[in-house]
Amino acid sequence: MNEYKVYTKSNWWRIEADDDVEAMRKALWFCYRDDEEFVKIVRENYHSPYTLRIAVIDNKTFESYTI
Repeated sequence: MNEYKVYTKSNWWRIEADDDVEAMRKALWFCYRDDEEFVKIVRENYHSPYTLRIAVIDNKTFESYTI
């Protein structure tokens, strides 16, 4: 199990998941359930921490926008 920190507009909390996909699924479910606005997930117990975010890519200009 890997440990992730989920950030919302008003709070943050820790979750455990087997991989990044499961972490994102859990984070979005908890945000939906608790009526929170998702910001990002940070994987912490890794030799170099990294961030997961949701982004939209414009197919015409190929610019990305973080949701």
